[in-house]
Amino acid sequence: MRQKRQNNPAIAALALLACVLFIQAPGVALCDDTVKPETVKQETVNPETAKPEVKPYTYDAEGKPDPFNPFIDVNKKLEEEKNKKKKPAKAAAATVTKPENLQFLPPLQRYGIEEFKLVAIGGSDSNRVALVKDSKGKSYRLTQNTKIGMNKGKVVEIRHNQVI
Repeated sequence: MRQKRQNNPAIAALALLACVLFIQAPGVALCDDTVKPETVKQETVNPETAKPEVKPYTYDAEGKPDPFNPFIDVNKKLEEEKNKKKKPAKAAAATVTKPENLQFLPPLQRYGIEEFKLVAIGGSDSNRVALVKDSKGKSYRLTQNTKIGMNKGKVVEIRHNQVI
C-alpha cells in the first residue's frame, strides 16, 4: 500500500527561501558598491536675474460684455414680436393667425400647414397613416382626426396619395 504524503511547512518554507535566493543572486553579484556618485557643481544665481519682473494684473471691463447678463434679452424680443404683429404683414401671412402661447401647443399645431412636407403614406385602406416633416427635418405621424396647423385644422381623410 501507498503511504499518504504529509505536507511539512518547514520544507515548504525552505524551498521558497531557496527560490528567492536563487533569483536574487545574479543581481547582487553584478552590483558594484565602490562607485561613488560624481559631485555636481552648483551654479550661483544672482537674485536680481533669477526673478523676472512681474506686473500686477488688473481687469479692465471697459468695452467687454457683462458675463452675468443673458445673451438674449427676453423682454426686448417680446417687444419686437409685438411690433411685428402691429405692422401690416403679407397677404399669405394675414390668413394665418399665430396663437399667443406656442409653448403649450403640440408641435403639429405650432406651424402652418404649408411648412410641412408629406413624406410617406402607409397602412391599409381602413387604417392609413401619413408621415410629414417640418422645415427643421423632424418627422411626425398623422392619423385620421389628428390636429394640424395653427388654424385648428384636422386630418379628415388619408388617401393613397394625399392627406385631406
